Amino acid sequence: MNVAIDGFEWRDQPTGVGRFMKNLLSVLIPSAADDHFVLFLSAPLQDPPNWSNLKVVVRRFAGGYFRWQNSVLPGLIKQHGCDRLLAPNNLPPLLPGVPTLVVVHDISWRSIPQDFSLKQRISHHLRARWGLPRARTLSAVSSFSAQEIERWYSIDQSRIQVIYHGLQPGLSRASEQEIATFKSAHGLSGKTVIGFLGALFGRRHIAELISAVELLRNDHDAVLLLAGPDRLTPAARVSLNQDWIVRMPWLPEEDIPIFYSSLDLSAYLSGYEGFGLPPMEALQCDTVPLLLHGSSLSELYSTCALFADSPEPTAIASIINSFLKHPETKTNLLNQWQAHQHRFSWGKAAKQYLHLLKLLKDKQRLE
Repeated sequence: MNVAIDGFEWRDQPTGVGRFMKNLLSVLIPSAADDHFVLFLSAPLQDPPNWSNLKVVVRRFAGGYFRWQNSVLPGLIKQHGCDRLLAPNNLPPLLPGVPTLVVVHDISWRSIPQDFSLKQRISHHLRARWGLPRARTLSAVSSFSAQEIERWYSIDQSRIQVIYHGLQPGLSRASEQEIATFKSAHGLSGKTVIGFLGALFGRRHIAELISAVELLRNDHDAVLLLAGPDRLTPAARVSLNQDWIVRMPWLPEEDIPIFYSSLDLSAYLSGYEGFGLPPMEALQCDTVPLLLHGSSLSELYSTCALFADSPEPTAIASIINSFLKHPETKTNLLNQWQAHQHRFSWGKAAKQYLHLLKLLKDKQRLE
């Protein structure tokens, strides 16, 4: 097979989808030595992948994703003789011209419309309503996401393969010296550090987390470390100017282990996640995450994380305070993680995705 890969999200500062692609393809492509892959990028990479059966094609493009998928990508697929497409970002092109495997991370534009503009909601919905039923194969990153596809687009789950992400490669707890240096550089030394890593969306309850940490400061010298781009809508905008909030708009990937290792607790109060990589990354660095019940988080981390029923600040502050006062809770949860993490393997995921790609036929389903 000659597989086209939509690499729009694979960049030097990748999104969550970009990181998913990098992790998956670094295992999948080298394991499929008899097959060929073409990665189509909209911008060059400083350190592009260099696998013998991969061709990297850069078509510089400064427009949006819809135009890339539907004005640029189909022509590239045809030009390079690809016979199937891996579409890793929820939606396929409207007319890809080849059988397509679509990876669906979530259906957030329908379930949490307040995090999207009206234009984004309409565009995503129309493209999903057209494209998802016509894609030859769908994969979902969790059973929750598979249920969301069925819920919003009436696609039978027999057509959907659930494939979990793997552990983040090379991610483990940083050394005590690295932690001390990081804390000193950011004014965290001697503090109780509660952290959040990810894009700031309304569904992740940043305002409630800020209020909870402020309450926690009655008993602890606590600071809140917020890392990630601010994508809060005007209605969800919050003040981040308190002297006990440390803001990092972008965290280099090489600093992720130090970030999580420097936390006393990772708070990820998201009300909607298709998978939720940050809790996994925190656990790989021996840091316990605090999550909200529901979505994929309960499915994936039920035995190895703290959970809250709601993001109400008083309840969140109480859970954190109890956790800090009972260190045996951390030990028990991390022991559960050690017994649980075998479920997440990029090697296993790569085999599943490769199998789905090989099952694709030579003609796109149009019925």
